[in-house]
Amino acid sequence: MDQKESVELFERLSSVLQRNGLGWIVTQVNEQIHIGKTISKEVETIRRGGETQELIFDTVRAPQNIRKGPKAQSSATIDYDEKEKLILLIDGIIEATNAFEMQSEFLKEMRILGGPTEAAFYFEQTGTTDRVMSPNQVSGIAVHLIGFRDLMNKLRQEAEQN
Repeated sequence: MDQKESVELFERLSSVLQRNGLGWIVTQVNEQIHIGKTISKEVETIRRGGETQELIFDTVRAPQNIRKGPKAQSSATIDYDEKEKLILLIDGIIEATNAFEMQSEFLKEMRILGGPTEAAFYFEQTGTTDRVMSPNQVSGIAVHLIGFRDLMNKLRQEAEQN
């Protein structure tokens, strides 16, 4: 999968998520993309080779007492490439699927214990309840999501290989 295909697939998945009320996944992934990827890189250091109080402002010649120091590790932030962006989105979908499956299992347990008969999905960002579902509806969706998660895992493997 090349960079162009990665961009196209990212856009298509984002569109599908937006149309199906899962735009929050795209929003969170885009926030991570905006922050960038942190890497560790090796940098050169300098060492002063003696005690001096002299300040040198000559930009043409380096001070005589400055020497090359040991290498050190430093953190830097770089942009994600298109394939990495796609993988971030796929990972976000997989994590959301895992969370939904956990909610389904929780509702099953609550029903067994005589707990609530429906689930309400509250969104902190908007302060609204978006959907109210029965445990049977949640279980039905979870079954489909497991297959979808498997598909996303295969897609992720394909994206990583190329």
